[in-house]
Amino acid sequence: MFIILLAPIILLGLVLISIVLSGLPLWFASKLLGLKKSGLIHAVAATLVGGLLASIVSVIIVVIFPIPFLAVTLGFLSYIWVIKEIYNVGWGRAIMLWLVSVITAIILILILGFIIALFFPAAYMHGVPHHWL
Repeated sequence: MFIILLAPIILLGLVLISIVLSGLPLWFASKLLGLKKSGLIHAVAATLVGGLLASIVSVIIVVIFPIPFLAVTLGFLSYIWVIKEIYNVGWGRAIMLWLVSVITAIILILILGFIIALFFPAAYMHGVPHHWL
């Protein structure tokens, strides 16, 4: 019974942690580019609102015009627009901020993957008998 009560609390905690973690690359990029509004709250808000808006715009465009490339392009532009508005920068700076955040995210994923592979080799070596490790 205790697990049933605890599960929604854990789920909510994991959702909040994942939202904050998804904003970290944008926060780091804003710090790296020296923006005035470079707080973690701005980064999380831009990531959350931008992702939701891009998804909504993409779905609406695909329903109205069944052209996936158009939907992805307009979704991306809406995400960049949210970054532009939250950080109060121009289009070029917003695209640069997005690009630096993507590069940062890739580097963080590679570092995390290396750490997991180093400390938990059985996690990526499927089919290898455990006594070989």
